[in-house]
Amino acid sequence: MNITLERNLLLAVVLLFYHPEKILHSNFLKTKHRLIKTLSSNLGTTVDVLSQSVPSVIVAFKAYEDFRTEVYRLYELIKTENQFF
Repeated sequence: MNITLERNLLLAVVLLFYHPEKILHSNFLKTKHRLIKTLSSNLGTTVDVLSQSVPSVIVAFKAYEDFRTEVYRLYELIKTENQFF
């Protein structure tokens, strides 16, 4: 799996946990800057890279069933493993 796909999957899962409506119904402009800043720090990448990735993540989530399926699989795995909700 390439790094861009991995980053996009992670970003989609984080968006799903943080603000599910953002990935389903909104656009990047409403996404919290602090979330992107924190993620960039933890991932060792720039805010710009993640900021530019969010719109494509949202499009991929809406348009590609395989991507959406993998995001939901990872989301459920993390939720179950960590006993969230």
